[in-house]
Formats: sequence, structure tokens, C-alpha cells
Amino acid sequence: MGSSPAQAWGKRKLCFHTEEKLEEALTVREASRVRNDCTLSIGNIDWEVREAFLAGKLVTVCRSLATPQDEPWIEQGEQRLELTPVNPVANGLLRKRRKRKPGIDAVDFDPPGLLLERMLRRNPRHQKGS
Repeated sequence: MGSSPAQAWGKRKLCFHTEEKLEEALTVREASRVRNDCTLSIGNIDWEVREAFLAGKLVTVCRSLATPQDEPWIEQGEQRLELTPVNPVANGLLRKRRKRKPGIDAVDFDPPGLLLERMLRRNPRHQKGS
């Protein structure tokens, strides 16, 4: 107020930042859910997480606009977890982790199998009722 643009810019102090601060400022973070096969999609490209405990979890995916050619990564707490492009053949061979169903559905219910066991007298628990 009351000064010319040249005077206002002349009073201004220039701040020089380090490359680390610049890269931090240009880092984009986004929440994304890891699929059950440990993959997630970023920009229509499927990426794979090596840490199987992240399957089905919501994670923070990061990417630096300062170095767009670098691969994205996941920030989990204080850790930086690397992502790799999906190898569909290797990913298809991985053993998938099954979640147990909660509640009453957690018990296996197989009446025909139990009846067969009882008829063939394989399971001594079911022979007492005969």
C-alpha cells in the first residue's frame, strides 16, 4: 500500500530452498485401497506391493512431480514401501490369502459330508447316535 511494484518487490527477501524441500513440496499424496492380490491401480497402470499384510488395506500412495519418471511409492507410518509394475504371470502364481468369515459363517457346514462320514463309520464322534 502506497508503494510502487518495484519498491514492494525490492523489499522482499528471497528464500532459497533445498532440493529435499522442493521435492517434498512437489510430492502428491492420495489414499488408495490395495486389492486382495496385493495390487493397486495408479493412473491406469497396475502396481504391486511386496508386503502382503497390506492386502485390502487403505494406504497413502505418493508420487513426486519433480521426478515424474520415478515409480510411485507407499508411505506407511514412517516407512517408504516401494511399488513395482505388476508381472501378471508371477502374480497369478501367488497364493492368495483367504479371510475367515466372521460369526456363524466361520464354521464349516457340510451336512452331506457328515452323513457320509457317519454312514461309513469313519468318525467315532457320530457313531454314538446310531
